[in-house]
Amino acid sequence: MKLYQVNYVSFDESDSYLWTEFGTPTTDKKKAKAEFKQTCKNTRDTIRDEKKEGNVEWYNETKSENLCEYEVMNNGSVEQIRIELVEFTIKED
Repeated sequence: MKLYQVNYVSFDESDSYLWTEFGTPTTDKKKAKAEFKQTCKNTRDTIRDEKKEGNVEWYNETKSENLCEYEVMNNGSVEQIRIELVEFTIKED
């Protein structure tokens, strides 16, 4: 059986603050994929809004099928954000 989970990790270098959020595992790959895409979109939109407001100096975005990474310079400090769709294989007896 396969389980899918969306994980969000953020690390802010200014105060060494680490935030992790692990999504609820599901067997529904389409649901997990949709959640992953929405989380990436929401994060990107938030960063863009912060940039318009002048709180973000610059950002880089790297995307692949199951991974979005953002490097954000805000208020003189770099924040690393990683959003990943993880697949687990569970052995059944």
